[in-house]
Amino acid sequence: MIISDLKVPVEITEEELLHRIAKASGLPLKKIRAYRILRRSIDARKKPQLFYVLKLAVNEGSSYEPHLEERFLKKVPEDRKVPVYIAGAGPAGLFAALRLSETGVPVTVLERGHDADRREKDIAAFFETGRLDPSSNVQFGEGGAGTFSDGKLNTRTTDPDGLNQKVLYEFYRAGAPESVLYDAKPHVGTDVLVTVVKNLRRRIEALGGRFCFSACVTDLQTENGRLEGIVVKNSDEPDEAPEILPARYLILASGHSARDTYEMLLSRGISLEKKAFSVGIRV
Repeated sequence: MIISDLKVPVEITEEELLHRIAKASGLPLKKIRAYRILRRSIDARKKPQLFYVLKLAVNEGSSYEPHLEERFLKKVPEDRKVPVYIAGAGPAGLFAALRLSETGVPVTVLERGHDADRREKDIAAFFETGRLDPSSNVQFGEGGAGTFSDGKLNTRTTDPDGLNQKVLYEFYRAGAPESVLYDAKPHVGTDVLVTVVKNLRRRIEALGGRFCFSACVTDLQTENGRLEGIVVKNSDEPDEAPEILPARYLILASGHSARDTYEMLLSRGISLEKKAFSVGIRV
């Protein structure tokens, strides 16, 4: 049974909530075996009193496992398992790597910055001393720009394919609070996000994926318009000769701050298209 628009005070106790659910559902209290929150938003129109507006599933089990496994875990045939490289270990890169790894595709993530633990030290050193590591900082490194700047991800308001649900579930499975599954504006928080990012990486590695840190994609090798190789430079050793990786498939998930990457793409004659963005003004 689904109950929608159940309005309750934010300080409501578990016992009081069960009584509200019983009244809204018409079920005797003793017949309510379990419930789970599907959606939760805040109603602050009557301050100082604050309310939650809840959508709940009653007596339908307590697992948040999305009922989409048949689609999301469909394996790629062996003859189509071509290795894929991904440039960037931010949200786009991590979830691209996770999806491909789940289907059995060999994945290598190339990240110019450091892993989350080393990156945490680099950022702390910058705030203490002012010394900037150009490749490992608030913008670059495992987890992307939002990991240490309390970044928030917003996406489509509707989710007909269950992709948003999949992302939120993976955050939850990697250590995010359960509330990200149902809050109207889910927020992981930087204090937890570092652990979540590391757990996502470990899951990808357990599925066969590889991560190469301090590996900056500086150029592409093409032939007749097709990718043939990726030029990768060690961010920590700028004097070292770059490595050339034979490659046919590359996902660029480099984020908006990788200006050198966009300059390289333009110099290669690759067509780039600007994306519209919105600016909100409060008067």
